[in-house]
Amino acid sequence: MGATVLHEHPFGDLPSHFRVDIENESNVFWAKWIADYYLCITSDYPEDWVWQMRKLKRELNEEILLELLGHINWRARSVGAYFAMVAEKPEMMDIICVHFIKSEVCIAARSFCVAIAYFNTPWGMFYLRRYLDHYLTKYQLYFDQLLAIQTLLYLDYINGTNYFKGYEERWEEFLIYQPDCKNKLNFQWIEKEVNMMRKINKRGVIMRFREWLFLS
Repeated sequence: MGATVLHEHPFGDLPSHFRVDIENESNVFWAKWIADYYLCITSDYPEDWVWQMRKLKRELNEEILLELLGHINWRARSVGAYFAMVAEKPEMMDIICVHFIKSEVCIAARSFCVAIAYFNTPWGMFYLRRYLDHYLTKYQLYFDQLLAIQTLLYLDYINGTNYFKGYEERWEEFLIYQPDCKNKLNFQWIEKEVNMMRKINKRGVIMRFREWLFLS
């Protein structure tokens, strides 16, 4: 099934999207849409990745994305969030963000954070900040606080905002309990992922806020 996580959170009023009956799941679906992709999106891409994704984009539809995101397995959810970007379906962000904020499975948050950064929507920022508001106070839970704060820094960088300032003290306190996160306030990895997705979708490399503001 994947690494599920049980913990208390205040987000029970947000409906989770579950779609797949594990008992009757199609092995054909898993082989076609998950098995060949989940390792690539969590490690290194093959040389023909851009070509693969552009070809696959023609087949992706809402039904496939909903089935992937409706799975409890982290592999399927990771691929579902990634393919939502490939298909350029920002309407999937509500599902992705609720999965992210509830932290029901491990590992998938990487793709969720890239989706939040790539689509760069107000509701993505809303969920990202709600995540940080809650999980930065849960010192005993080493979940995806680092990924979230790196995503926030990246969005501040490209949007010309400074939301990080409101979390600086809480982040320093969190580091007392989770020292492994020290000296990791960088967002190069997420910038690389967003630019890869923009290349797949032929959107060009994004420039940070002050650069495009000046050019306009």
